[in-house]
Amino acid sequence: MLPPSTSASGCPSDPRPLVIFGIPGAANSSSALVAALGASPRSQSSTFVTCAQPSAALSMADGYARVSGRPGVCVLADASVAPNAATALLVEREGESSALLVVVQGEERLVAIDGRLHPWPGWGLTGVDGIRDRVRDAQSAELRAHERQLQAVLGSVRPLLVLGAGARQALDDPRDPALSAARMRRLMDIVERHALPVVTSPRAKGIFPESHAMSLGCHGVNNEWFTRYVRRGISSLLIVGARPARGAARGREFGLEPGAPVIHAAAGPAEPDDGAGETTRVLVEPALFLDEFVRCAAQAHPSRHAAERQRAFPDSIKRSERWSGRIERTSLNTPLKPQRVMSELQAILTHHAGCKGGVNLFCEVGNALGWVSEHLTLETPHRFWCSARAGSAGWACGAVIGSKLADPERPALAVLGQHALFAHAEELSEAVKHRVGALWLVLNEETRESTGGSSRDDVSRLALELGAEVHDVRLPGALVRRFDDALSAAGEHSRPQVLVVHVDGDEVPAVPHSWRRSPMMRWVS
Repeated sequence: MLPPSTSASGCPSDPRPLVIFGIPGAANSSSALVAALGASPRSQSSTFVTCAQPSAALSMADGYARVSGRPGVCVLADASVAPNAATALLVEREGESSALLVVVQGEERLVAIDGRLHPWPGWGLTGVDGIRDRVRDAQSAELRAHERQLQAVLGSVRPLLVLGAGARQALDDPRDPALSAARMRRLMDIVERHALPVVTSPRAKGIFPESHAMSLGCHGVNNEWFTRYVRRGISSLLIVGARPARGAARGREFGLEPGAPVIHAAAGPAEPDDGAGETTRVLVEPALFLDEFVRCAAQAHPSRHAAERQRAFPDSIKRSERWSGRIERTSLNTPLKPQRVMSELQAILTHHAGCKGGVNLFCEVGNALGWVSEHLTLETPHRFWCSARAGSAGWACGAVIGSKLADPERPALAVLGQHALFAHAEELSEAVKHRVGALWLVLNEETRESTGGSSRDDVSRLALELGAEVHDVRLPGALVRRFDDALSAAGEHSRPQVLVVHVDGDEVPAVPHSWRRSPMMRWVS
């Protein structure tokens, strides 16, 4: 048992009850939880949320961990389902820092940190921080040896800073928002001083303000700013918290010049390189690396190339909007163009009074992620997470529930396609049971091959049968009005709200660079 003065989260001053996620049967016996957490799922200090599927329980625990900064706890009754349910999620989380504690009754308890499983080392959840501290101490000793390589990156003609999902904890840590904000300010000062262009991976979208003068947004084949900058080749590359592909593929992705110096900093091992560039690998926590990079850059004088980039950037790179498809963004056609839907969602996130304090936004793999990454500009106070692999389909549907339980005062929104909702739709009934007022924005695709009106309303009927309130969006401009109704109803009734937006399924987004392109490929939501 934990000492009386220590909470189940391992933080004496944290009064919040612990939220535990699991499948029916896992709550029958509390012995494993008593041993692991010092709290029973039926105690006053914890809430037990049952889920229909093990993968949904893991998704909810994952969303809870990402938003709260506390480890997400998932309890499974059968040890055989734990590895299968966790595989896709752990691959998805690789390189990220929030922790997931999987408790299997009668079996060894495991904690996933940075996408890798570790034996759980001690009582309560303080063991998670113990693992992090040991790793951090071992990494900090080697950082200063790379100062010369960092200066070479800053002094090159066309450098590029790539921020991956592993850098999220450094720049947006819910456990210490003041430290994260200070680190972001220091990084932005360096970016402005050295005119260092910044691009994020799709999974890291929004961790660096996309409205910043040196931001290229989220890299992808439809990002015109990014394409213009890399067209003539990148002379140096600094990658923090991302897992680049093998050398040749990475060269195509970022337009690397032959022999270009590359610094890859991540908490885990990188893909093997096959000779493209002189790669310096730094196996270190991104927060430590960014602190060392800022210290080194603050001592270095900006090169003459920095002044040239600062003058040329507005005219040569950012002379027009980042995205293509500007006609579709103002289209009045029905079914709605997805580009138009993203334009209206952008207006909501920017101007709606209920979103001024920020929205926890989750996006599902597939066409939904393609549209969001291309056509949405994100920055603080909004926070964004996505799944980027087909094995984690339906992740956002559960993660948004966990996020709302972690932060009830902040709007929680999942953007997904109808097939992703069908994968985990039964969890809507759990949201009804626990009075979770989260929002699901479902891109209900209607193609030329769609037959009859009944198939188009399957999503609405299913959500209603599961107890959610449904808001149909069929006309241009209706999303803004219906979103306001849904957000008000979510707050007043504490009930899940599903916005079913009928979109043109024959419109297909350009996939990001990190995904394999094929002219015959159509991503399924």
